[in-house]
Amino acid sequence: MLHAISADLNLTPTQSGSLVTWTLIGAVAGGIIFGALSDRYGRVRVLTWTIVLFATFTGLCAFATGYWDLLIYRTIAGIGLGGEFGIGMALAAEAWPARHRSRVSSYVALGWQAGVLLAAVLTPMLLPFIGWRGMFIVGVIPALIAWFIRHRLHEPDVFVNQSAAEKTSMLESFRLLVKDKATTKISAGIAILTSVQNLGYYG
Repeated sequence: MLHAISADLNLTPTQSGSLVTWTLIGAVAGGIIFGALSDRYGRVRVLTWTIVLFATFTGLCAFATGYWDLLIYRTIAGIGLGGEFGIGMALAAEAWPARHRSRVSSYVALGWQAGVLLAAVLTPMLLPFIGWRGMFIVGVIPALIAWFIRHRLHEPDVFVNQSAAEKTSMLESFRLLVKDKATTKISAGIAILTSVQNLGYYG
């Protein structure tokens, strides 16, 4: 789809690549920002914010007239996407008993990959008929479905009990990742593994 966008908007290869790059940068920022906000204001509430953000700016991509407005829309949509994925993972893990959390988290990750696979299959089929602008409109549909599902959710008991017991700042939350030698090793290992994984996807 990027090729069709580039041809229609007369983008250079550098500009085309930057659309992907800044979407991913936005996703990283969104994961950090909205992750911290969800600790303070609640998983479900902040998840709603991320869904609205992603859906709105994904839809606006369909009306882009040039490189700069499309870049802005994609970056902000990426912020919503990064926040949505991180909070969704936390919400799923906290909603299940501890003994099932690893399995549930893997199901969420599999759902993410299934969505990517479905998009890869549908894009070549739909693109010739509805164009790249139409594809962005179609991309709003899953977000709308998530919006309706969100109204059936409630804050997990684990989160509610923890929130009642203590309130931590963003800085304090980051410090928990390196609170001791063992935790630091685990945090570093996860960061390395996910970085390598995403390098394989997008590098």
